Amino acid sequence: MQMLNPEDNKPVSGQNKPMDAETLLMLPVDKMIIVILAFFIISLMASSFSHLVYLLGFFPLSEWAAWVGWGSFISVVIFLFASLLVKGLESILLNRFNGRLSRNNFLNTKTGKKQGSNGHIFLPYGVITVLLALSISLTAHGMDQALRLPRVKNVIIRMDKLPPDLEGMRIVQLTDLHISSSAERSWLEKMVKKVNGLTPDIIALTGDIIDAPHAQIHGEISPLSQLKARLGKYFFAGNHEYFHGVDQWSREMEGLGFTVLCNAYRRIPLGRSELLIGGIPDPSGDSQRPDLAAAAGKMGDALIKILLAHRPASVYQAEPAGFDLQLSGHTHGGQVGFFRFLRSVVQPFQSGLYTFKTIQVYVSNGAGYFGIPLRFGAPSEISLIELTGIKEGSKSVRVDSQRFRVIEEW
Repeated sequence: MQMLNPEDNKPVSGQNKPMDAETLLMLPVDKMIIVILAFFIISLMASSFSHLVYLLGFFPLSEWAAWVGWGSFISVVIFLFASLLVKGLESILLNRFNGRLSRNNFLNTKTGKKQGSNGHIFLPYGVITVLLALSISLTAHGMDQALRLPRVKNVIIRMDKLPPDLEGMRIVQLTDLHISSSAERSWLEKMVKKVNGLTPDIIALTGDIIDAPHAQIHGEISPLSQLKARLGKYFFAGNHEYFHGVDQWSREMEGLGFTVLCNAYRRIPLGRSELLIGGIPDPSGDSQRPDLAAAAGKMGDALIKILLAHRPASVYQAEPAGFDLQLSGHTHGGQVGFFRFLRSVVQPFQSGLYTFKTIQVYVSNGAGYFGIPLRFGAPSEISLIELTGIKEGSKSVRVDSQRFRVIEEW
């Protein structure tokens, strides 16, 4: 049955009602789906092309294609969540004001009714454009933070019992590089040069340095052999070394000049004092479990004891074992701020320097990234740690439920 238009007495189909100028400015949900699918198709095509040219040996082109693929995927995810958020806010406003919003508002309401001829949900083209631009800009910023050369973060750690011979000790901590087949060798070479420019006394690699089988990338990490430290270079395995063959990677690191600490320690004499560096394997390993007693040595071995442990939670066993300082990674500082907030519920040690009872623990954000090349609110870092017995200038805050004292110096 047809309806008569009261203005011209012409029959009008229920599905062919004329749309006004405001409705023509809206993008219906079916067209939004087309936009989203276009981004996904670009992502899949770029990723497939990246894999193909990698197999053909065109590595720089493969890398660029991979970033285009990841960028398209991340952008569409941000765009989708932003669109849902906008529509959700609109619904809240409609319910709050009983659908009596102004005709001139920036969304799609007109006297509280959805626009369009077929009941689809609409968003204005202007809002769509803004959301797309925002999604692409956020993606570009997050990828830049993940892929750029890490900054140097200066960390001053104060110890009451630090002997004069250890005053000013400089330790460079590198963690969570996650070197894989897509890693750019020049990036690692530049980072090595940056670290050597800091003239460290000790270099500590605290796990998850690699993220691929030994046969694929063992040649890619060779620049690490150029790292120089006056008192030695130390390494121990994180969970990703265990994922990809910890025995092969441990031998590789020894060949690159690192001392591998697996439930072991080394004593470093300095004047009349002595520093102990201990290391434990990641708990995810099947072959060996962490042994804090073996890594700590005897109580009289050294006045200052430093533990290298990939996971910050090891501090609960490190403190009764007699360690004074623990260096860890694993968390990536959350990598994305939202995930940092979620993880902090069960893991209070996320990023920075903490004190738990008699031990301090420093958790680095890491120099690389895991999975998606994206960082928000947790920039990558090369941690330059300096030990001092001077107490001036420290600041402290309380972490509510755990009653930790947190000390941070940038």
